[in-house]
Amino acid sequence: MTGPFLALCLGLATLGPATAALARQTCAPHREIVHQLEQQQAETRRGIAMRPDHAVVELYAADTGRWTLIVTMPSGITCRLAEGQAPTRQAEGASRPRDPA
Repeated sequence: MTGPFLALCLGLATLGPATAALARQTCAPHREIVHQLEQQQAETRRGIAMRPDHAVVELYAADTGRWTLIVTMPSGITCRLAEGQAPTRQAEGASRPRDPA
């Protein structure tokens, strides 16, 4: 779960308030958010970056493909920016859904 996916997530996080307004945002102290991600969702940190405003962006993900993008502001408050499920690869030759158009 690195490379282009991490770059995309970290790029989205630099959008700041516009992205945050679109996401279901849950904010709490950093240790509480991380505890939830690690204990309840089996996610571990897979990437970290700093934004120009000194906020820290982290990507947490589980081996199942579930991921969460969080941002910690200089004040110490952490907010979830986005979460989702990474696409899984289909076996070659597996049937794909038909295009409805």
